[in-house]
Parts: sequence; structure tokens; C-alpha cells
Amino acid sequence: MLVEQSKLKQALYNWLISQTGVNSVFYPNDKGGFYGFSYKDREFAHFHQADELDLKLGKKTIARLGLQHPNNSLVHPKRSAGSAWIELPFHQAADLETIKGLVKLAISQL
Repeated sequence: MLVEQSKLKQALYNWLISQTGVNSVFYPNDKGGFYGFSYKDREFAHFHQADELDLKLGKKTIARLGLQHPNNSLVHPKRSAGSAWIELPFHQAADLETIKGLVKLAISQL
């Protein structure tokens, strides 16, 4: 269970760990730590400190879907446009629905 997290992050965490084959792992660090998620022993996502999921979707899929890396990224401000990872901020329940679809796509590619 996440401690002192937003309700949206808690809801997304609960949904992620309810997916068949998805495991969570806690990575402690000097800022408290964060959760990562794996499928078939391969990490495909992790939370950042803010309400944001970093998702390994694949650079071709990111380009095909027209997704853009956030300009105001605090965690990966210099991430390459050709990265296989995309930061997905969430601020409302509708954002979670979009992210859930992208997570399912990411898992299907593993």
C-alpha cells in the first residue's frame, strides 16, 4: 500500500498490481523511494515522486501514437525524443483511463 500518495496514484497502483502477472517492487532512495512494476520479470513502468507514471512503451509505439515527452519534466528533463520510455502525468480520473490503455499496450509488447 502506498503511503501519503494522492488518491489517483493509489488508484493506479491498485489497478496495476491487480493485473495478471504484474508485480510491484519498492525502490528506496534519499527522497523516500518509489514503486516500479514488472511483467515477465521485465520492468515496464515506475512512479515518479509526483503524480506521474514513467512507462516503457517503445519508441516506435510512442511515435505512432503521437505521444510527446513533457517539456516540464522534473525527473527526465533531458530525455531523448527517441526514448522507449514516456512520462505520463495524471491529474484527473480520465487521465488514469488513458494510462490504463497504454499500460495494457505496453504489457502486450513484452
